[in-house]
Amino acid sequence: LRERRNVNAIVAKGVELTASARAGDFSFDGSYAYSHSTVHAPGQAFNGLTPLQSPRHAASATVAWSHHSGPSLATTVHYVSSQYEDDLEIDRLRHALTLDAVGNLPIGHGVTLSVRAENLFDARIVTRNVGGSLDLGTPRTLWFGVKYAH
Repeated sequence: LRERRNVNAIVAKGVELTASARAGDFSFDGSYAYSHSTVHAPGQAFNGLTPLQSPRHAASATVAWSHHSGPSLATTVHYVSSQYEDDLEIDRLRHALTLDAVGNLPIGHGVTLSVRAENLFDARIVTRNVGGSLDLGTPRTLWFGVKYAH
């Protein structure tokens, strides 16, 4: 059995960086976050440790191409570093790296074909692990669609 209660404070120090660039039909958007967080809970075993499910590093980058006539492609890579599942830093969740992609192709008369993929390489992402009971992130997922705009 587990019981979670509020703590006095969590002190989070870090930095977030973002960048964007455009060159003709191409664009880039990126972000990075570094966080060094600690729990302030005097008298508790987890005082001074990292809060549960708080990764130190998280980053994403998107490269996109969009033509003025309508077709577009984009891909995004996401990264989250390992993190602890519990407040005593015993159970560690592995880092996760995923790749997503999306494409749109107008075919005329207001009709656009779309395809989208999430977690393209089907990375196994554990989002919770309590006593061997696992929750998993979204597996490879593909969407195909037709959009009509009149």
